[in-house]
Amino acid sequence: MKKIINYTFFLSVLIFISCEKEQFLGPPLESLYGELQVTKGERLIDSTNFSIFQVFGVDLSMNDTLRLDVQFSIPVNYSVSIKQSFSGAEFLYDGYGNDLNDFIWTGQARDLFFKKTSLDIDSSLCVVSIKFPDFDFQELTDTFWIFEEKNLDDLGLFISSYENDSEYQINMPSSEITSADILTGPNLVPHGSFYAQLSITSDNTYYGGEISLNISSFDIENYPLDEIYINLFFLVNPEYNNTSFLIKIFEENGESFKTNRIALNNNGQWNKVNVKLSDLYFDETSSFIDNQEIDITNFSNLKIILNSLQGTPGTYSFATDIILISYQNPI
Repeated sequence: MKKIINYTFFLSVLIFISCEKEQFLGPPLESLYGELQVTKGERLIDSTNFSIFQVFGVDLSMNDTLRLDVQFSIPVNYSVSIKQSFSGAEFLYDGYGNDLNDFIWTGQARDLFFKKTSLDIDSSLCVVSIKFPDFDFQELTDTFWIFEEKNLDDLGLFISSYENDSEYQINMPSSEITSADILTGPNLVPHGSFYAQLSITSDNTYYGGEISLNISSFDIENYPLDEIYINLFFLVNPEYNNTSFLIKIFEENGESFKTNRIALNNNGQWNKVNVKLSDLYFDETSSFIDNQEIDITNFSNLKIILNSLQGTPGTYSFATDIILISYQNPI
């Protein structure tokens, strides 16, 4: 009798397991059993949130939002992209539903910033597109303007983008072949119109020159050091392999802290670099030694120093733009 009970229990377990509903992998069922149609969206963009009406564009300095006024016949997976080839900026968003009511764009970008649209540069228009990965359906596209760029103060503590020459000083070693320039090119830079460019040809490439910024007047918010980010942009051309930089911060009492050398991508494009304050360590060459701990209320100077990754002889160069401090997350 005991064996019969055991067999019955074992058989019931097998039946329960075999009848358990399998998890469906792939597109939602309602998408598979319906025909996708766009029921609303002659123009994708809803202009009712713009500060300048009758024109399809956003003033990011006024915190305009971009919404898409599109509806579908069935719930679907969709992908939205916003691109501006002029700046190289891009934003991607994936969603699911019968409409795009959940989609709101406020100027955020994956890497580079979206720039102001210029009348004589077609590539400065922004293109928004919607794709449906589960359907063989024509991509939906629309275009819009950016009347003014996003205010960087909204992203954190803006230090400089080399627009004002009173904000920085460039120092280069006198005994080496060097060059240091502030160049202009609004279609080249992540923000504004100017950027700094340093280069050195030397047998000693630990110190290839520096950009020095007075930060004594900036109030850094009281976050843990691993939640305070220094955000910068660099461009290094392919011929300058192994170009690197380090950051050095001085305090009012003379103590200084620095990072290790940080390798830069030499793909010939602007790349964003984020450095946590917790990555800095006490500099043994400091002119003063106190408690050897970073005090964010006592900063006086920030230096961006050009060097080479291995310190080997050669020519090294970078262009750089924007210094901005953000909290909890990099920009």
